[in-house]
Amino acid sequence: MNASGAGTFNWTPITNITGGNTATPLVYPTIPTWYTATLTNASGCFKRDSVLVTPKFDLANSITASPLSICEEDTVQIAGSANYNTNITWQWTPAGSVETPASQTTRAYPSATTNYTLTTRWGAHCVATATQNIIVKQLAIPNAGPDTALCNGQASIQLFASGGDTYQWSPITGLSSPNIANPIASPTATTTYTVTVGITGCAKTRSDSMVLTVRTLPAISTTNDTLICIVDTLQLNATGTGNFVWTPNYNISNTNISNPLVSPDVATTYRVRLTDNFGCYREDTVRIDVLTAVSLNAGADTTICQTDGFFLNPVSDGLYYQWTPATYLNLDNVKNPYATPLTNITYTVVASVGGCSSQDDINITVVPYPVANAGMGLCFYTGSCQCRSFGYHRGIGRTAVFTGQRRRHLYLEPGYLA
Repeated sequence: MNASGAGTFNWTPITNITGGNTATPLVYPTIPTWYTATLTNASGCFKRDSVLVTPKFDLANSITASPLSICEEDTVQIAGSANYNTNITWQWTPAGSVETPASQTTRAYPSATTNYTLTTRWGAHCVATATQNIIVKQLAIPNAGPDTALCNGQASIQLFASGGDTYQWSPITGLSSPNIANPIASPTATTTYTVTVGITGCAKTRSDSMVLTVRTLPAISTTNDTLICIVDTLQLNATGTGNFVWTPNYNISNTNISNPLVSPDVATTYRVRLTDNFGCYREDTVRIDVLTAVSLNAGADTTICQTDGFFLNPVSDGLYYQWTPATYLNLDNVKNPYATPLTNITYTVVASVGGCSSQDDINITVVPYPVANAGMGLCFYTGSCQCRSFGYHRGIGRTAVFTGQRRRHLYLEPGYLA
């Protein structure tokens, strides 16, 4: 209140008033009240005046927000209004998610559903409040699942994502379907899969990743396919790192070692599986054919010209060969040695497979070349290395004509005259 005049002021009543001895006291009555000011001058003369102060309790405010429902990480505009326009202050709470808490209009960015309260003050003592609930739809909480591993080509893994309504995996390589939460994955190389998860009605998405390691299969090598005698025992050999299992369990000393002994009495294919510490495995096979006896035919006896050569060519299912005597042979322990005998000879061959063996002989008759006639003549090969005429040139299936010191070769098929 404001009074004027020269002298001393005194206001009554003295309740709900501060500065009652001044010209400008502050009053805050709770009910309509007459305040009387008494002004006294230096001579003791005084004069009174009164004013009726009626308190106002009708301050009201409200909130307008748009939209009332948002997605997490979005913002909303909030605005306040009141039935008085002057001497008004504004305060939004909670202030932590409001852009300018003391503004009439501002933006809010709640991370969860929040009740915003607007406190409006008119003067020092008139206060009005309003509340508005802003609904926040939470974004996805993506979870691509834990990192895992599989063996290359031997297994598939089902991925398990969660935390939303829509799912999109990338890369799509090796996936049964890229837009479901739990696709089947079977990549051929280690892959980092990223899943983008969304919530229906919200444009923003969130992502998570997992690593699917593709393990290399263990390396394995085994004994080559082979042939044994029915009375033999063979040691199989597999190499690699891990655990071995052989099948079938047929005439085998141990199915769980790398080098078991086998003695099948019929043709058998043994399969070995090598499994490493990760459960990855690789398989290989060994086929063992079984002979009850070795067949052998050393070949028909034959005749050759002296100094000519001849390949021995037995017919046999043996694996190993031994020829005796070794005389005139380039090798004595192969199936088809080359023989160059200078005299008649009988070769004996032993063909064997393990404990089974057979023996046979072949006779080779060696015919010496005839002495050539120096006169002019014609000869041809008759199959017995003899000349029917008086000229001769060594060579199977060839003829030659000699004339004095000069000679003329005439090549004919065996048995034909020039």
